[in-house]
Amino acid sequence: MSATKLVPLDFSMSFEDLSSTCVEKEAYLTTDQAALAKRGITVDMITNCEAARVAFVALPSNATEVANSTKAFKARNKQAVILKTALNIVLNIAEDTYTTDSPEYKMFDVKRLSKYNSKQLVNTSPNVVLQGMAYMAEMSVKGLTTDMLTNITTQAAILGPLISATHPLVVLAEAATQTRRKAANALYAIIKPMCNTAHAYFLSVGNKLNAENYVIYDVASNVVERVGTVKPTKSATRKTTGVVATTRIRLKVNSGKSLQFYYGMTKTSLPTASATTVLYNPNIFLTTTVAGLGYDLAGGIIHFIIRNPNADDSDFLAKIG
Repeated sequence: MSATKLVPLDFSMSFEDLSSTCVEKEAYLTTDQAALAKRGITVDMITNCEAARVAFVALPSNATEVANSTKAFKARNKQAVILKTALNIVLNIAEDTYTTDSPEYKMFDVKRLSKYNSKQLVNTSPNVVLQGMAYMAEMSVKGLTTDMLTNITTQAAILGPLISATHPLVVLAEAATQTRRKAANALYAIIKPMCNTAHAYFLSVGNKLNAENYVIYDVASNVVERVGTVKPTKSATRKTTGVVATTRIRLKVNSGKSLQFYYGMTKTSLPTASATTVLYNPNIFLTTTVAGLGYDLAGGIIHFIIRNPNADDSDFLAKIG
């Protein structure tokens, strides 16, 4: 289960807005502390809020864990291609020897190999080797060798641990996210009651101006989602109307190998130096800004492009804002 479901937030605003809100309210509370002391707001309470905020801001993001997880997925995907190639060579020989409708070919029990994920490749490898050995006499005429079958076993043995290695790295990234969300909830739980108390107090004494200082506008940022599937070697575009250079964008590849995300001057622009490659990782977003992807309103670089350089379909999710 994702960190967002395990640790739901008690507020709607962004982490950045929470931090800046606390800075603002701490200043008001410090100024009005003497008046608010009769309602139980002490200097220690304000100091505790400041300390919680500083500790929250200092918490490391999950950037390191995301990077490590991404590297692991990259190594796994690279090895999966090697294994898929080895399997494909043997299956092509089987097809050439028997045709795909033959009982012999069907014994290999592989359909649409190009769609297999890493686990499926590892799981199907032993049977391909077994059938290759069984039909060696006939298939060797078309080029099958024992080395080809041994290579499948070897490459599958390499891929297996790479698959296993991705899970704990994803868990670490999720743990870092959970830690930040828990700290954010704790900070909100400190600042919100004090502001409620201060707001009620100043209303009770007829000071509406001061009361307004303690209103927390807990409004979520306007996040727009863009999703889709990009065909092999093709590009897609999505609208990102209303963004500015600093607008945050979170990117995730849910299937396939990888996608390139960038802004271009036209909808068919090729990747630039600002293009960011996001590898398949259904659990973690890569976070950047639209400027980080090359967005430049003045320069006319305003088209958000998603390009698939691979041979498989790839699904994406972009959260903008």
